Parts: sequence; structure tokens; C-alpha cells
Amino acid sequence: MLTTRVDNPVLIWDVVDGPYHRDEFDEDELLSVGVDDNLEYFLVVKLQEDGAVGIVNFWVETADEAYDMIEYFKTNIEPLEIT
Repeated sequence: MLTTRVDNPVLIWDVVDGPYHRDEFDEDELLSVGVDDNLEYFLVVKLQEDGAVGIVNFWVETADEAYDMIEYFKTNIEPLEIT
């Protein structure tokens, strides 16, 4: 079995704000910055990539995905790894 090791995984450490639905924003603006049509909700998250940590908008497809992430951080301090 072949496995790939990720030396610098992308990690989400916390949800700072949200979720927000894409209907709250101008559709043309979302398309101009490259937000796919199938992404409906975003959260503001603390994200770590290549060792740097910052606050970013993180888009997901469904409200369930957004609320599951919020619920995860209510009881966990370990980051979520983005695959």
C-alpha cells in the first residue's frame, strides 16, 4: 500500500466567526474572487499553512458542515487537518 506523508498539513485551529450564507454577499463579487457555486457557507477560521497562522474565510458546501466544525471546537482543542 502506498501512502503519502504530508510534512506541512493545513490545520484549522478554531472557528472565529460565522457561519455566513453566500446570499449575504454580492454574487458577482464572489465569482470574481473564485468562490465556487457549490460552496454555500463560510466560516472565519484560524488556519495554519506552512507554519504561518492567520485568519481566513473558509468555505464549505452545507450548513451541516459549518455547524459540525463549530461544534467540534466547543469540545476539542486539537486542530482539524484539511485533506
